[in-house]
Amino acid sequence: MKSTVTIFLLTLLLFCWNNVFAQKTDNFVYKKDKIRLIVTSDIGGTDPDDKQSMIHFLVYTDVFDVEGIISAPWGNGRLKHILECIDAYEKDYPNLKTWSDFPNPNSLRAVSKQGAVLEAPSQGYSESTDGSKWIIECARRPDPRPLYIAVWGAIDDVAQALNDAPDIIDSIRVYWIAGPNRQRKNRPVFNSVIYMEENFKKLWWIQADQTYRGMFNGGNMRGDLGNSSFPKQHVWGHGALGEYFKKIRKSELKMGDTPSILYYLNNDVTDPAKDGWGGAFVPYGNGTNWWRDNKDPSVKHGGYNGAKTVNKWREDFLRHWQNRMDWCVKANPNPTTIAGYTNSKKKSLVNLSYYNGFLNTTNLNLSNNIGQGELFNMSGISVTKFSLEPNINKLQVNLQDVRPGAYIIKIQGVSLNISSKLIKTIRYKN
Repeated sequence: MKSTVTIFLLTLLLFCWNNVFAQKTDNFVYKKDKIRLIVTSDIGGTDPDDKQSMIHFLVYTDVFDVEGIISAPWGNGRLKHILECIDAYEKDYPNLKTWSDFPNPNSLRAVSKQGAVLEAPSQGYSESTDGSKWIIECARRPDPRPLYIAVWGAIDDVAQALNDAPDIIDSIRVYWIAGPNRQRKNRPVFNSVIYMEENFKKLWWIQADQTYRGMFNGGNMRGDLGNSSFPKQHVWGHGALGEYFKKIRKSELKMGDTPSILYYLNNDVTDPAKDGWGGAFVPYGNGTNWWRDNKDPSVKHGGYNGAKTVNKWREDFLRHWQNRMDWCVKANPNPTTIAGYTNSKKKSLVNLSYYNGFLNTTNLNLSNNIGQGELFNMSGISVTKFSLEPNINKLQVNLQDVRPGAYIIKIQGVSLNISSKLIKTIRYKN
C-alpha cells in the first residue's frame, strides 16, 4: 500500500511540474510567464551605442527567456564584443541574482552566436551562419509562445533564416531598429530588406526608422535625467557593467537600440499601436502585420517621426533602469522573490498571483483597520486605490484597466513591486 501511495504522489508531482510550473520538450524548459527573446546586434562595429544597449539589456535578462544573442555587425564587430559585456555581467551577477531570477552568465554565453559579417548579395540572402541557424532552431522549438527578435543592426541573419526555413514565419515577431540599418546615406536600401519585404508579407515586424530617436532626443532631461548627467550619476561606477559603460567611446547616453527592449517591458506586445516605453506604431504596406513610425505631427520631435511616443516615457524608463543599476553594486539585504521563491530565512512573506486581470494574495496577515491600499507607478504617481477590510488575510486588486508595466503596491507601509503584464518578478521592499 505504501509503495502504491508513493508512486501515486510521485506521478502527481511530475504531472504538476510538467503542466503547471514548466513544460519540457527536447531537453528545453520554458517558463510560461516570460517572453522568449533573441537579440541581434552590430555591437563593436560602426556604432558604439550597442554596447550601452547591451549593458541595459543585461540588467533586464531576468524578465526574459533569453534564447539567443547574435553578433550581426556592420564593420568590425564580432561575437567577442558580446562576450566582453557578459564578462562584466558575471562580476555583478552575485548581487543581481539576490534581487531576481537572473540567468547564469554561462547560460548567456552558451546562446551567444556569430552572425553574418558581410552584407547579403543582390538576391537578399547568402550562406547560413551560426546566428541564422540558431534562429531557426529556436523558432522550431515546440513552444506555444512566439519568439521575439530584437534587431539592433543588420537584419541579414533574419532574412537568411526565413530563406532557409520559411516555415518559421508564424513563430517569430521582429522589432527592428531600422533607420540607418535599412539604408545608408547615398546608397539603395539593403538587399536583405528588399528580399524580406517582397517575399514574407505574413511576417510580424516593427520597423522603427525614427521612433527610436526618442530614446535620446526630447522628453524630461532636467537635472540628473540628461544624456550626460544620467550616466554620470546613475550608471558610472555601478558595478562592472557601470564601469564598462563608462569606458565606451561615446559615454553620453544614446542607446538607440534600447526601445526594442523597452517594448517588452511596458508595451502590450500584441498590439504595436498602443502606447508604451518602446513606442507606438501604425500599420504599413502590404503586410498583414507590418508596423512603421507614426508620421502624425503631434508625435514628432525634432523632425523625427514617432519620437514622442518614446521620449514621453523618459523619466519612467530611466528611473526604472537606475534602480536596476543599483542592484549591480549591492545585494538584496532581504532577498525575497514573492512568486515562487523565499527570503533568506526560507519563509515566504507574501504569496502573490496574477490571474485574469487580478492581483491576488493569500497570506498578507494584515492587522485591523487597514483602510486603503494604493498602486503607484515607478515614478511614484498614484494609479489606483483600493479598500481593505479589517482582519483579512486575502486581497484582490483589479488591474484590468491598468496599463501593462511595473508598479509598486503599498499596503500597511509595505511596498511590493509588481508587474501587471507578467506573473513573475514580484519584489518585496521595506
